[in-house]
Amino acid sequence: MDTALSSAPDVFLGGTCGGNPWRERFCTTLSRRGTSFFDPQVDDWQPWMSDMENACLRSSPLVLFPVLSSTLGLGSLAEVGFSILSIMRSIQAGQQRALVVLIDPTADPSMRITVRHPDGRKTLEHPGPALLAESDRTRALVRSKVAQETWRDGIWLVDDLEAMHETMLRLLDDDSLPIRQKA
Repeated sequence: MDTALSSAPDVFLGGTCGGNPWRERFCTTLSRRGTSFFDPQVDDWQPWMSDMENACLRSSPLVLFPVLSSTLGLGSLAEVGFSILSIMRSIQAGQQRALVVLIDPTADPSMRITVRHPDGRKTLEHPGPALLAESDRTRALVRSKVAQETWRDGIWLVDDLEAMHETMLRLLDDDSLPIRQKA
């Protein structure tokens, strides 16, 4: 087994951040199972944290990547492509890995985004219609590209968090991934 895979957390919880509580159920399930995981959602993310995040993304056997309506998702949508490429390269190199992707079709127009002002202030503001439209257009484009890749081993596109949770459990239970800890 690859050393990086054997030292990485078993599950990488990528995708939507910004205070969305989607990870709570997944963290609870994984903790009860004794399955290690990496959660990049922190209160004050700093650029230096990207090294650990990238290492886990490249090496964790199971990567979950939801882009939910509660975020514009532009950065997360770009990361989906890199994640697919990383997983596919790993699989082609003989590693057992899986990526489960969820992309909500539209951004929630009631959400707010953090705007950092030149004077250091941060405010929460509604995104404008152009930014929402760009998010929706990008979601449709990326979702169509991911759908084309789901025929490949190791990549799943799901429609909601419930399906993501069920797919995660199925993958953890079928012994197809090098998961070290099981309850």
